[in-house]
Amino acid sequence: MKTFEHASQTMQLAVRPAFAARAMNTLSRMFRVWQNRRDFSRLHEMTDWELKDIGLVRSDLRCASDIAFGVDPTIQLSSMVRDRVEAVQHIARRGS
Repeated sequence: MKTFEHASQTMQLAVRPAFAARAMNTLSRMFRVWQNRRDFSRLHEMTDWELKDIGLVRSDLRCASDIAFGVDPTIQLSSMVRDRVEAVQHIARRGS
């Protein structure tokens, strides 16, 4: 076996685990988005009082529903809640 052939085979073997890892990461990410979308749909069943307890309002759910299918809506909801909390804290600091 020539050195070039050996190097070529070694590179092919090295590419296989990297491809498998990327494929597994993609499948894992898709499964996580699917789970989060399923959990997100359960939020619609909550009352306004229950939503308020976790820092959401019904319009937040409508906003997050409008994003693309492959995108995780819970990330957008987390961002909305975080922004709302920061705004309230900022107002509270200014008032003190």
